[in-house]
Amino acid sequence: MSAGRDVSRIKGAMTSLALTLSIALLIAIVATGVAVMTYEHDYRARIYAGVSVLGVPVGGLAPDQALERVRRALEEGALPYVVLTDGDSRWTVGARDLGAQVDLAAAVRAAWTFGRSGVFRHDMVARARALWWGYDIVPSVTLDAGAVSQTMRGVARQVGHPMRPAQLRVTGLQAMIGEGQAGREVDLAATYAAIDAALRA
Repeated sequence: MSAGRDVSRIKGAMTSLALTLSIALLIAIVATGVAVMTYEHDYRARIYAGVSVLGVPVGGLAPDQALERVRRALEEGALPYVVLTDGDSRWTVGARDLGAQVDLAAAVRAAWTFGRSGVFRHDMVARARALWWGYDIVPSVTLDAGAVSQTMRGVARQVGHPMRPAQLRVTGLQAMIGEGQAGREVDLAATYAAIDAALRA
């Protein structure tokens, strides 16, 4: 009889434990759902937390506010500089001197659409990643070929020099050979491509 009671008590305890765990799991699922819905509601008209554009935090802002914040930051000098080197010589050139244009509107649109793909699982992962580690959007940069060319010609004048052939000079009966000098020219197309790649990196 006591063995039967013990089995009955164990079954009752197991049933009670299973019921408690089921209720706890249900509460956790409901709480998670409520948290997700609250987060969705809070950010329905704002960029998700943790998102930035060119290192400028825009999470929690409406797209027009985000665009204004990023524009202000770029006016304060957030555009990168390009350092050109030739041996020990260095030239620091501002992106604005190269006619760089940054598509901020497209970058802010990308910030707005981040975590809004319409695929629930992907969106949840993206939002969690932005919350924990952040997510930075780098806008596309286009260069003005004319401005790059003008800036590079200025550098080329300092670096390059034309070839000078060896010269034979005759003074009286004595002939002297003057040394020639190899020419040096800046490859403007290759330099443009390197600058363009650096600004897009």
